[in-house]
Amino acid sequence: MPKGAYILLGKPERVYHIVFGVLSPLIQIAVLVWLAVMFKDLPDKVPIHYDFSGEVTGWGGKGTLWMLPIIGIAVDIGMWGAQFLPRSAMNTGVRMTSRNSEYVYGCAKDLMVDIRLGLSALFASMSVPLIMSREPGTVSWIVVAAAIIVPVVRYAVRVSKAKYL
Repeated sequence: MPKGAYILLGKPERVYHIVFGVLSPLIQIAVLVWLAVMFKDLPDKVPIHYDFSGEVTGWGGKGTLWMLPIIGIAVDIGMWGAQFLPRSAMNTGVRMTSRNSEYVYGCAKDLMVDIRLGLSALFASMSVPLIMSREPGTVSWIVVAAAIIVPVVRYAVRVSKAKYL
C-alpha cells in the first residue's frame, strides 16, 4: 500500500480497517453533500428536536441543519487522528504484559476503527431525519445504541481473554 494511502486510512492493519476507514468519512461527506443539494428546497423553519413521543419540541432556522454533519466530520477527523497516538497513550483497561501487549493493542486498534464508523453512523442517523423533517424514530435510536454499545462490548469480551495469554 502506498505510504499516502496508508496514512490516509489511519495505518490499517486488516482489510476491515481499510473498509471502515473509507466508509467513515464517506458517510459524513454523503450527508453533507445531500444537505447541500436539498438546502434550497427546505423551509426556512425546520423541526430540530423531538420528544420521545415524536412531537416537535424545538424549531430552528434551516441553517442549524449544518451543525450535525459538520460536528460529525470534526469527530471523524479527530478519531482518524487518534489512531496516530503512540500505543503507550492508550488506556486499554488491561494490565499489559510482554505476552499480551500485541493482542491487546490490536483489540484497541479494532475498537478505534469500530467506534469511528459507529460515530459516523450515529451522526448520519441523527442528521438524515432532521433534513427530511421527520421524527428520528426507532431506527435512529437503535443505530445510536449500537454505535456506542457494540464496539465497547466487543472490545471488553476480546480483552477479557488477555489475562490468559
